Amino acid sequence: TEAPATASHIAAGRSPRRARICRIHSGGVAGVGPRRRHLGLRVLRRTCTLAVVAVAVGLAGWTAGAASSADPAAAIPPPTAVSLPRRLAAFGMAALSLLGAGPLVPLLAAPAAIAADAAAAGDVDGARGGFLPLGDGGLRFQDLRPGIGPVAEPGRVVRVFWSGRLFAKQGWSYGRCNDPECELRFRIGDGTTIPGLDEGIRGLREGGIRRLMIPPALAYQEGKELQPMPDTEAGRARLYRTVFNPTRIANGEGDTLGTIILDISLRRVVPP
Repeated sequence: TEAPATASHIAAGRSPRRARICRIHSGGVAGVGPRRRHLGLRVLRRTCTLAVVAVAVGLAGWTAGAASSADPAAAIPPPTAVSLPRRLAAFGMAALSLLGAGPLVPLLAAPAAIAADAAAAGDVDGARGGFLPLGDGGLRFQDLRPGIGPVAEPGRVVRVFWSGRLFAKQGWSYGRCNDPECELRFRIGDGTTIPGLDEGIRGLREGGIRRLMIPPALAYQEGKELQPMPDTEAGRARLYRTVFNPTRIANGEGDTLGTIILDISLRRVVPP
């Protein structure tokens, strides 16, 4: 809307439109200045809110990673629990970077990454770091927590919580048990479990947690149902179809397909 002509405009030799432009440039139009200030405040508030959310999410990833690695005996975490802390931490760090909070990123990223790496120790995506050889058959192990009770020895009956996943297939989890109702109970050396478990549990003390990387020769065998197994028929069928896939074995993938990662928590060494 054009400003109305006034005597002062005419006396100054300015048209109403020219006078309005001059008033805008000089900040004289009511509401222009406050609107710009309100817009700036809204942007600032939204930026601060996003920064707080990013920090909270990053710290949540840090906390989740630390919690999952603090007491692995409480429950052997599934593979999804491994990746969640990393995703939360990465989301938080990315949001902070987008907001220009560069100096804060290293401070939060370092502990979050450490916690996530601790939770994901022995990641099965091709990494073998941290594992030590056990015997001459290719079995490897990593003690996540040493036990303090009796030692698992040949002939002793043991009770075990377990979590198994494939080294290939993006670490597909085929079964787990962290409940006394489904715990695995066997006598070491009786031949009812896969050889890698029977061999890998020896020397572990009661209360200890060990991660085993078991090669195909010491893992599941075609035509035999050796423990630990999935608790459903469909799960067992899928496991064997995957591990003994003839096409992929013919393509030279047998060693990768048959390798498993088995987490075991030795709950009890039964007295003789």
